[in-house]
Amino acid sequence: MKYKEVTADTYGITFNLPSSHKYTVGWWQIEQDGFSKWHDHLREKTWFTDVESRKFTDLCIEHFNWN
Repeated sequence: MKYKEVTADTYGITFNLPSSHKYTVGWWQIEQDGFSKWHDHLREKTWFTDVESRKFTDLCIEHFNWN
């Protein structure tokens, strides 16, 4: 499968999917619902591989200053 770019901005995290679609999760959504809920939800997506999981986790750690 083609690489999916994962980026973050002031709104949240965006997954740029190979099909030219985008999937965005807002920081406020992660803060409100919790990291685990969003990570579990994303794991249900066929395009959410270990690579995207690591990037999502790293971006959350960076944004929320988790140590």
